[in-house]
Amino acid sequence: MVGFYDSFVLALILALLSAFVPDERLEYDLRYGPFKLGDLALVTLVPDTIQGESCYHFRAELESNPSFGFLFKAKYELETWCRIRDMVTMRSYKRTRESRYRCEWVANYDYNTDRVLYSDSTIYPLPDSARDLLTLWYYFRKVHIDLGDTITVDSHIDRHNYLVRVIGTRLTKVQTMAGKFDCLEVVPSAGTPFGTVYFSKETNRVPVVIRTHVGSMLVSAFLRSVKFQEVE
Repeated sequence: MVGFYDSFVLALILALLSAFVPDERLEYDLRYGPFKLGDLALVTLVPDTIQGESCYHFRAELESNPSFGFLFKAKYELETWCRIRDMVTMRSYKRTRESRYRCEWVANYDYNTDRVLYSDSTIYPLPDSARDLLTLWYYFRKVHIDLGDTITVDSHIDRHNYLVRVIGTRLTKVQTMAGKFDCLEVVPSAGTPFGTVYFSKETNRVPVVIRTHVGSMLVSAFLRSVKFQEVE
């Protein structure tokens, strides 16, 4: 029989293993078929406090390949702050820089009024608990979805609410520049921005491949490296 102390230590160890290290940087090649379209980085920053809540702080950096500058040039930055206790989004930020379009906004998620308030003064309804796209990538690392499992969560992404349902569909080996990984393929229901993700079966559950449709194109992000560095 496991005593209280042993149970407490085990729970603490599991919590530490599932926590996100605040200097992790995952780097990806963005590809459309054989063409490298650009680079993606997912960065874990130092935890922060939003509305009195302790929050994880994550950033995504995406930049197009300079070789395609004659066709398009784009750079995107996403940030999210989500509660550590349940990984519900409290604040999100997006900065877009394209050849002919630019925008920047902050969205604050207010669960007391069930609204999300954007910095351009627009307001949208909000489910009881919601996660933005960047938080979802990290959330599904933490919940440890397994083969055959189905998980349904609310999300608010770019001014729209979605009910995201994902299924752990199959186990497969995936080879990228970062190495060979045993992965679980996680497939979403149709009609949501969350694409198919291949999560490694290791403790840290790194997303090895992220696939999503951009218009009519199927774009894939392949893990290139995992780094640990000083963070802001």
